[in-house]
Amino acid sequence: MRGIVNVINEKKEYVCTLICLQDGHVSGLGSEMFKILNKGNFTVSWEPLADGQKITRFANMGCLGAHLVSKLKKGVGNVIMLQPQEQRGEPYIYTFYTNSKKEVLLKIEAYEKVIFNNTLIKFNPHEVERQMMGLL
Repeated sequence: MRGIVNVINEKKEYVCTLICLQDGHVSGLGSEMFKILNKGNFTVSWEPLADGQKITRFANMGCLGAHLVSKLKKGVGNVIMLQPQEQRGEPYIYTFYTNSKKEVLLKIEAYEKVIFNNTLIKFNPHEVERQMMGLL
């Protein structure tokens, strides 16, 4: 199963749309993107947390989109840029967007049903996949 990834900027415009030709499941692509973004925020600096770990920070949603592309792209054909909002009937659609508090939010659709729509910080891929089984 493949997945579509959308990134929408602060003006509600599509920054990029990708098709990922790999495991689009929440426990696959969803989990990988969560690790890549590690609770994204909107600054250009890295600040240590209380426990010494760092969180990734972004200047804006364009920066977040560029970061996703750079980390997901591993070879010829595994990630392809599409026209903004282009859909190809893929069962999994991941949309990253922001709110007035400048938090990164993630909406996940699986088989045309919304299975997650909340801040990235609250995303737990394994919990969402488990809950998804009851929705489909």
